[in-house]
Amino acid sequence: MAKGLDYAFGPHPSPSALKSGGFTFVCRYVSAYEPNDHNGKNLLAAEKASLLSAGLSIVLVKEEGSSHMLGGKSAGVADAQHADAVAKALGMPGIPIYFACDFDATPGNQTAINNYLDGAASVIGRERVGIYGGFYPVKRALDAGKAKFAWQTYAWSGGQWDQRAHIRQTLNGAKVDGASVDIDTSEKDDFGQWPRPGGAKPPAKSDAGKSTKPPASTSTSAKTTADQFAAPTALSVSSKALLLRWDAVSLNGEPATSYAVQALDSNGDVASSAEPATNSVTLAGLKPGEKYEIRVWANGGKVAPPHASIKVTA
Repeated sequence: MAKGLDYAFGPHPSPSALKSGGFTFVCRYVSAYEPNDHNGKNLLAAEKASLLSAGLSIVLVKEEGSSHMLGGKSAGVADAQHADAVAKALGMPGIPIYFACDFDATPGNQTAINNYLDGAASVIGRERVGIYGGFYPVKRALDAGKAKFAWQTYAWSGGQWDQRAHIRQTLNGAKVDGASVDIDTSEKDDFGQWPRPGGAKPPAKSDAGKSTKPPASTSTSAKTTADQFAAPTALSVSSKALLLRWDAVSLNGEPATSYAVQALDSNGDVASSAEPATNSVTLAGLKPGEKYEIRVWANGGKVAPPHASIKVTA
């Protein structure tokens, strides 16, 4: 069992302080939200290099929002595409990725969560898919075979621990080197860390012959609100994903409880759609260079007002 921690916003503890405190691994975030490149949440290349130089292992966790998993399969596809591209750009190809279920998920949420994990697996393979969350969503996902790795938090767990979990988050809001951190322990020899046990895995055969040189920029994010994810220059792009955020809608003084989102192509056909419970979503499968009209409806789908639309080019 190894001692580790996770942290998000700056300031961060120094690698030397982590080593002197007996920590051996750090769990760090990647996201497509551009401000997270500047507020400390996203792992960037310089920090990655300093952690590894200090002899610390790194675990990656993907989070676009606490309940982003409720976006289902399309959200899982888009998140895995982005996280995998970031991992490659950071020089960590093939690393397992934990996807965050950072809320008190109910049994009724599990279908969307499992669909999200299916979407992620369709991109990076089931053997690299991990889930972060409380006891119940972790247990349900593992029981259903939707994730290979599990990182369980004590939050929303009622004192229960799933013995299959690879990492346990045991304390929030601790202080190390003046920074706010959460404390973790590893429960398995392989808990998804980098460097990978036994050395990094080679790229998949489908990548043979392609350059593995990372893009010039080490940014882990792309612009939001009607901008597509940036693709690493070394990768060919057959589809793009679009992260959308909008102001929450109130109807008759009550917040909207559901949204419907569609991307219509130039023929008026629906190219991608989703029904998020919150005011953000990622639409996947958009063709590069194509123009789309994005429509968003609040409460009850497209037949109910209010609605709004914008036009974008993927």
